[in-house]
Amino acid sequence: LEKKSNCELIMISDFPKDVIREYSNHKNIKLIKANLTRKELARYFQNVDIFVYPTRIDTFGFVLLEAMAHKLPIISTNLYAIPEIIEDGKTGFLVNPLIEWYTKDGKPLLDDDIKKYICSYQKYYSKNKEKYIKEIVEKIELLIKNKKMREKMGEKGFKQIKDGKFSIKERNKKLRKIYEEAIK
Repeated sequence: LEKKSNCELIMISDFPKDVIREYSNHKNIKLIKANLTRKELARYFQNVDIFVYPTRIDTFGFVLLEAMAHKLPIISTNLYAIPEIIEDGKTGFLVNPLIEWYTKDGKPLLDDDIKKYICSYQKYYSKNKEKYIKEIVEKIELLIKNKKMREKMGEKGFKQIKDGKFSIKERNKKLRKIYEEAIK
């Protein structure tokens, strides 16, 4: 990306020592420890153009709603509840996960399957990592090149937070229905 675009990658996380060693002095990469206040985190959201969240373990991803509240287009992984948050091609892009934790019919892997899976994980990971990264980079490049698309996706995501399925009004409506059902 840095050869094609004037961009900076800001990563907020708890990083392993080898990642810190490798990237801490890179001019286009900023590694930020995850112990930020809400105000500090909001400043990062306000100063970026794209939010990338290539998770493999987060089942809901509240941080996605925070990014949407800041009108950011999102690139994330197509797994767990994330496709219920991100509308692929509308509020952001979904990329195929590096690892599938569910069978093709949507059932979670069982312990024996997981053991087999973990044994082959390193082989699978090294084989598919480049494809996964390439897919993310392609989506980032598309959004870098198309400001109107970024703005449109960010605006659609914001509407989901303000007036749509993630709004306080919608939440209260659902809670009211639950409480009414409970007291019948």
